[in-house]
Amino acid sequence: ADVQFVSTRKRALAYALPLAVCLLLLDRTIYANRLYLKKDLEYDATLSVMTRVVDRIEQVEGYIPGETPVKFLGDIQRSQLAMTRPAFAHLGSLTGTEENYAITHADTFWMYLEDVMGYPIKRFRETKNEEQERVTDDMPCFPDRDSVQMVDGVVFVKLTAQ
Repeated sequence: ADVQFVSTRKRALAYALPLAVCLLLLDRTIYANRLYLKKDLEYDATLSVMTRVVDRIEQVEGYIPGETPVKFLGDIQRSQLAMTRPAFAHLGSLTGTEENYAITHADTFWMYLEDVMGYPIKRFRETKNEEQERVTDDMPCFPDRDSVQMVDGVVFVKLTAQ
């Protein structure tokens, strides 16, 4: 009788262990798919916003792609356009997906425009200019119509107050 009990227990374990592994893999697959979906939505949102920004830049009188210098002011992650996605709130701090856009800091604007969008853009190499600072301080933030302006031959795009 004792042998039959051990045999039954081994059989139950033989069925339960693969089932537990399958459930664990299924759970990880669902979790990974949430991450992939969130990253995909970040890329789509970035493309949408940056397409709007480029369109607005191109509407500035006197702008020449790749020749007229452009300066971004502020952070797209903290702009009026950024929002939290409640459905993905639980993913943020542990997985590195707390941002809403693929552009995570100021230096990645250029990489995104050139490498991802294939758009020729000239980066403004900053020098102190009181007139530019005065004008840009008073500019509204994107998507306001006046958030993209040419000042002294440089196109400024103000995303957030600094």
